[in-house]
Amino acid sequence: MLWAMVALIPIIVGIAVGAGSYAAEKHIKGEPIDPWGVVLNGILGGASAGLRGVIGKTLARILFGGIRTATETKPKEITQGSDD
Repeated sequence: MLWAMVALIPIIVGIAVGAGSYAAEKHIKGEPIDPWGVVLNGILGGASAGLRGVIGKTLARILFGGIRTATETKPKEITQGSDD
């Protein structure tokens, strides 16, 4: 449950950044802020953040053979001395 909430953080931040950047751009230009523009830019920001997370996880699994298996492997025992 905790990991599901943590996974939502980039999406929530993406929504806030997308909506905030649109509203700030309109405010700086002196144009009226369209509420639907704020909503749509927020959705696009959240979707792009979520997509980046999915792509990042997929690439990590492809390149490193899975996050769990990479951390669960035990190091080989190193023995000193000769095998005579």
